[in-house]
Amino acid sequence: MKDNQHVSGRLAARGGLCLALLIIAVSAAMLVAQGEGVLTLGEGQQPSIDASASTGAAVWAEDDGDGLGVVAQFLGGMPIGTPFRLNDAVSGDQMNPDIAYRDDSSFFAAWQHSTSHGDELRGRFIDAAGMPIGTVFRLDNTVAGRYPAVDSDPSGRVVVAWSGTLFWPTAPSFFFRPYVRLFDPTGMPIGTTFQLGSLPGKDTPDVAMRPDGSYLVVWEDSIFKRIRAVTFDPAGMPIGTIFQVSEFEPAVRHADPAVAVDNNGDFLVVWERREAPFGRHATNNRTVQARRFDLLGMPIGTQIRIDLDAFDEPGTPAVAVDQDGNIVVSWLDVDKNANEEKLLARLVHIGMPIGSTIRIDQPGADAPRSPAIAAQTDGDFPVVWQETNGVTEIYFDELAVNENATAIVNPNL
Repeated sequence: MKDNQHVSGRLAARGGLCLALLIIAVSAAMLVAQGEGVLTLGEGQQPSIDASASTGAAVWAEDDGDGLGVVAQFLGGMPIGTPFRLNDAVSGDQMNPDIAYRDDSSFFAAWQHSTSHGDELRGRFIDAAGMPIGTVFRLDNTVAGRYPAVDSDPSGRVVVAWSGTLFWPTAPSFFFRPYVRLFDPTGMPIGTTFQLGSLPGKDTPDVAMRPDGSYLVVWEDSIFKRIRAVTFDPAGMPIGTIFQVSEFEPAVRHADPAVAVDNNGDFLVVWERREAPFGRHATNNRTVQARRFDLLGMPIGTQIRIDLDAFDEPGTPAVAVDQDGNIVVSWLDVDKNANEEKLLARLVHIGMPIGSTIRIDQPGADAPRSPAIAAQTDGDFPVVWQETNGVTEIYFDELAVNENATAIVNPNL
């Protein structure tokens, strides 16, 4: 989504990586940690987050006694209330959740219901008091579906993108394609489900929705290792054809895309660029890239590099944008000089870094995994991630952009 924008949330960390955050501000600004510092939300994994105004909510998967279940937690600088369960299924795993938070503090959550017979997508609406609106319902109409990404518009409509197959429920990944479907505020489908092209797509597409209800879906083409996208109008019909986001480069893989809508209504797509060899332990061959597109899918400017350290290993980026146009690009990274994994933040203005990086996670803590970030309209950027130290727990902190500052500080450390 991360929507929200949202970040999509659904950021799966890779071994040996850490999280860095980058903020591209439209004016000189300072990035500071907000609230009460790093907080623990509870045990769990696979967190996602979305926000609006000064509040938001996080969702994640946790052990429910019969596999994994999905829980949610309202946030407003600090946790509001206690985590509450979203799923009603008692068998199988409920996993890989995503969330679209609305201006009235209600939200829509989607997740993957996984059993030995295959996977399907389920979702439900939750009101501002944390009470269900209606029942859990199935989102995909493919034979199997997994890794949902969701976003919503001000009217409450929801768009869901996922990786699905029309073959058989336990088909291998090669038989999966990206799909997208639009729903009204009550959960009724609008129009048809679209399969996005005929080439296999990676497991984690992303989607971002503009205030007028138009949206963009982005994914990795698993055959040619490129990032592709297509835009849709508010009625859920494609605008033009599928287009290529990343530049063509032989022996280069473009992977793990994420998308957000900026304050001008344009789409910012970020992704990981990997030079051969593509193995997880290959070194000095990864960068984070970004490019803007308008609603017609036309590029605005050229593809640019976001990360700045040639000796670190960035990957798995995500993005969030606030209403003032401040952009947060997050990615997983390992500091090879210090031989340490951290959760970092950095401010950039007009393509140039300002000040030093901020560490968000606590020194000495376990390496962060599965980070997600969102933007609030009050200018704050809530962040969630998981760490494992005996048990896997969900952590939360909040960042902000201060328009009057020119350096980066973190008062929590």
